[in-house]
Amino acid sequence: MTAVSESSAVRMAPWASAFAPGTISGSVYAVPASLRVEAARLLTDQGHRVHVDFIIADDGNAIGVTPEDLIRIAKEVPEARFDAHLILPEHNITEAVLKAAASSIHALAQVRTETFALSPQAMETFVDLLRSLRERKVSIWTEVPVGAGPTHLDHVDGALVMLIESGTRNEADRSQLRKVSALATTTSVGIDGGVTATLAAEGRDAGADVIVSGRALFEISD
Repeated sequence: MTAVSESSAVRMAPWASAFAPGTISGSVYAVPASLRVEAARLLTDQGHRVHVDFIIADDGNAIGVTPEDLIRIAKEVPEARFDAHLILPEHNITEAVLKAAASSIHALAQVRTETFALSPQAMETFVDLLRSLRERKVSIWTEVPVGAGPTHLDHVDGALVMLIESGTRNEADRSQLRKVSALATTTSVGIDGGVTATLAAEGRDAGADVIVSGRALFEISD
């Protein structure tokens, strides 16, 4: 593994050291595009996974990490292990949106993807592509949005409990952690959305296997 330079522009917050390797999945969407490879290398060197948010706007344009970003990170950090989250518009799923989403999923098939979370509706839309990912041993997780109860878990491998509405930067709703305890008795569970050091510890104690964090995880030098 390549050591992180003392002059690195990206560092991991001290609280991350309290978590076992592999528990944290660092969201590279939280850092500028120019620093995403560096953030991915830092996560990989510490045994954690790289979290990729594919956020697609109504017009099909990528707001979050692009498929090209993902392939570039994987090329520069070949040891990286990825998980991903697909976030589509709530309404108005156009052909452009579907095409962009399919491109994102195809990119996941080209790298070391371990988990892929998406809404139940998106699962129905991309059945064939998800089947292809499963053949590559990718675990398919359902997104559990804010306000929703523990979801139907047939035909999925885990649940990503959102503490904020997907794709937003709102303050996390810690009451959503109640879902983690309920779901953890039957499946793998992750938490995502505004996860701070405190929420990360509470989520782990509630039974979360994966802690997705971005803004509270990375420290960026000026």
